[in-house]
Order: sequence, then structure tokens, then C-alpha cells
Amino acid sequence: MVVFVVIAWSPFKSFTAPILESTGFFSSRVYSIFSGVSHKIYMYTASNEALYQESTRLNNELIEEKLHYIELATLKNDIQKYESLSVGFSQSLFAKRIGIIDTLVHDTFRVNKGRVDNVVLNTLVIGLGNVLVGTVSEVGNTTSLVSLLWSGNQIAGRMSASGTVVTLMGVDDGVYRAEVPHEMDFKIGDVILYDNNPSLVLGIVRKINDNESDQFKEILIHIPFHPRMIDVVRIDPSV
Repeated sequence: MVVFVVIAWSPFKSFTAPILESTGFFSSRVYSIFSGVSHKIYMYTASNEALYQESTRLNNELIEEKLHYIELATLKNDIQKYESLSVGFSQSLFAKRIGIIDTLVHDTFRVNKGRVDNVVLNTLVIGLGNVLVGTVSEVGNTTSLVSLLWSGNQIAGRMSASGTVVTLMGVDDGVYRAEVPHEMDFKIGDVILYDNNPSLVLGIVRKINDNESDQFKEILIHIPFHPRMIDVVRIDPSV
């Protein structure tokens, strides 16, 4: 309402100027006060508009900086993944999973390296923490298919503490199951290694079902991360 009065004042002043001039209104104290208030309102409105525009500009710059920070953080994360995988494996070939990270991975996933990168069929594929995740089951020109190790396969594992060899059966995404005699000692947190190459990890004991009425004790072994988080992997024919 006040803004309307300020805007409407100029044409009103022009129309009524001769009449008000004759009454001495423009030289009166009332006009001086009204004129001063109107000017302050105009300046306040203009100042608010300038502040709004400056705030909008700064906010846009902040958004751009945040996006830049996210890009740098993502790049740093990828570099760290490569570095953690590459320690002691200078001859390894590194590949990145094709697709959106944090989406479900069941039996297979595709990576961005293929025949032109010297990927070889049946080569072991290793994830973070030196965890064996699968084998190369198909090699294309520029991409390859990785079959996950726990997808219905049997594999020989070795207890890191005792060296006892057990047979693991893949039963779920990132989960193996083993049936062992009741007297065999297993504890939650025990690490199970790949028997053919004990430098590689198969998983960690997460659950033990020891029912005396059952013929065997059931051990559930999980890989230490969710399969959908697989991103950078190492393809190493030396292992």
C-alpha cells in the first residue's frame, strides 16, 4: 500500500501542482515531511532490491562452488580407491564398474576394460580390502563381464587363524554358507581366505547357527561391503 502511494505520487503531484503551488503546500512542513518519508521508502525499496539481487548472485556462486566441491570429492574418492587397490600390485589392471554405484548387483556386472586392455578370460577380479569378488566370464573389445563368485558357486576357503579348509557355497548377494562339524571352532569376526591364494579374502564370519539337533553347524560368511557398492576393481592374472 505504501509503495502504491509512492508510485502514484508523481502523477498526482503533476496534476495538482498548480493548485497546491498557490496554497504554498510545496513549501510547507507537511510536504517536507511527506517528501522525506517518500524518498526514504523509495531508497529502502531500491536497497532491498539490490540486496536481493546480490543475495541471488552469491547463492548461485555458492551452488557452483558446492558442485565443484562434489566433483573434487568424487575424484579424490576414486583416486583413493585406486591407490588402496594398487598397493603391492604394480602390474595389475584396474577397471571401473559400468553403471550407477549403489544399485543392485546380482550375478554379474560389466567393467570398462576389454580385449584392447589385455583382459583375459577367467582372470580373478578383486575389490576393496583385497576381497575376491568374481572372475572375468566374457571379454569384449572395450568392456568385460564379471561373474560374481558367490552366485551359486562352491569355493574352497581357509580360516585365517587355524588354516582349516572349508567349502563355501554362495547363497546370496555377498554371502556364503558353510556346513562344518560341531566341534570345529569358529567365531564371529573370523576371516576366511581364498584357499588357492591366501592373500585374497573371501569374507568374514557374521553368523553361526549351532543347533545340536542338526548334523552340522552352519556358518554364514559375508564380504565386508555390500555388493552394490562395487566400483573400482583389480583384474590381476598373477593371482
